[in-house]
Amino acid sequence: MAETEPAGRSNEIRRMAQPAVEVIGALIRNAHWPIALLFVAYLFSGVTAVKPDEVAIVLRFGRVLGDSPGERIHTAGLLWALPRPLDEVVRVPIGKVHEVEIADLWRSSEGIRWSPESVMAQTIDPEAEGYCLTGDRNIVQVYLLARYRVVDPVAYVLLQEDPHALLRNVVKAEVVRATGRESIDAVLSEGRKVLGNTVRTEAQGRLDAVAAGLELIAVEIADFAPPTAVIPAFIEVNTAYIEGYRTYVEAQRYRETELPKAESNRDQMLADARIYAANLLADARGDAQAFEALAAEYQKNPRVVVERLYIEGVENAFSKAGRRKFVQPPVGEQYEEFRITISGRQ
Repeated sequence: MAETEPAGRSNEIRRMAQPAVEVIGALIRNAHWPIALLFVAYLFSGVTAVKPDEVAIVLRFGRVLGDSPGERIHTAGLLWALPRPLDEVVRVPIGKVHEVEIADLWRSSEGIRWSPESVMAQTIDPEAEGYCLTGDRNIVQVYLLARYRVVDPVAYVLLQEDPHALLRNVVKAEVVRATGRESIDAVLSEGRKVLGNTVRTEAQGRLDAVAAGLELIAVEIADFAPPTAVIPAFIEVNTAYIEGYRTYVEAQRYRETELPKAESNRDQMLADARIYAANLLADARGDAQAFEALAAEYQKNPRVVVERLYIEGVENAFSKAGRRKFVQPPVGEQYEEFRITISGRQ
């Protein structure tokens, strides 16, 4: 394959040069040397130096010379073609990244920026300023930079007159389409990244559909903003959004600080409650066992248990008294006209 291509190119050059060689031979035989030299100089005026980052295409009467892609596209080096107006050599910079500015959707005066002291315009002049409509019917203005390179030199040369204009129109249409699917908040918050990637993908699809021979490397949203007349309102909205987000972040930090404390307090309270419940249950069980033992003893010796309970009750009552005075037992079985006076003093 590598030997076939140089051989085909040599045959093509030999075929192209054959008429010129015959004419030069006729001039040398029948005319004077000066005329022959001028004609030779005219023939060699078709020699073109193709740079390393370029390829060349030869147009003969407007038609691409060569049948296969290898014969049509000439790489770096010296290229000989018939002089004008017979042949035209078009050099295509395939190794260069081209940049196109798209300001059709931007405000008319780039130098004007909003300030509190400036006089604000109340409307947009659609004949002087460009704009896009968002999905929620808001207006936004966009300034774009598109970068591309040539991947098909033949299509680049033959299928469009102005590649920059084609690229500008395609990207502009896709920006309008992509903006119309988003809300104004999404465009202003994530528009640079999302819109740039979306527009590049969809614009490349349209360029491929028309065989433009261009590869769109990147679409950069250099600047985008609401119309000048509503910038103060958007600044207030953004300020409120930032303040709300700051409050949200502070609340999250407070939550992250206080939630572990609350969980620790909850765990401590649960542990204390479990300990209290265990102690209370143990006491209840102990009292129940003591009562059951007392009931069993009462069934065996009721009088003894009653006297013991009575004595313990009296001892318990007297143990809490600070001062004690004993009263003589009554004569007989009851007191007559007996009174006990309790003083309220300590």
